[in-house]
Amino acid sequence: MRSTSVGLSMTAVLCYAIVCGAPRFSFPQAEETLLRIEGESVRPLALSGAALAQRPRTVVQVRDRDGTVSAYAGVLLRDVLALASVPLGEQLCGDRLALYVVVEALDRHRVVFALPELDAAFTDRIVLLADRRDEQPLPAAEGPLRLVIPDEQRRARWVRQVIAIYIRRAS
Repeated sequence: MRSTSVGLSMTAVLCYAIVCGAPRFSFPQAEETLLRIEGESVRPLALSGAALAQRPRTVVQVRDRDGTVSAYAGVLLRDVLALASVPLGEQLCGDRLALYVVVEALDRHRVVFALPELDAAFTDRIVLLADRRDEQPLPAAEGPLRLVIPDEQRRARWVRQVIAIYIRRAS
């Protein structure tokens, strides 16, 4: 009898938590931190949606897997890195060429870029930290931020739900 009442009590508590609003994950609002940047040779930075919205915007047209064309809008990743004082341009020389960038998603999926891959002094490549698709905010399954790399044939580094960027040094 006692184990039945304990079981019923636990079930009641669980049902109450589900129905009455147990804490759930939600994406940050514009004032909250959307993206953290930290690591070697950088000024640690926490960026909000409002801070990202103030940066110069870029729009790229890409063909989706089903063949439709979508317009992604956001901030170039190199511009975000510059906010954290990541060495770029003339500063990216010597032993700083061993720096690399790790972009991390909410689910802990990570991808890597050599820093020169993102630097305008080395390449014209576009790596976009997008927050909009076809003039709408990204859906929750993709955003609030995602990487878009138009010239890559495989989309393996098109990270969804980007939450952090780390600057590391190859040893």
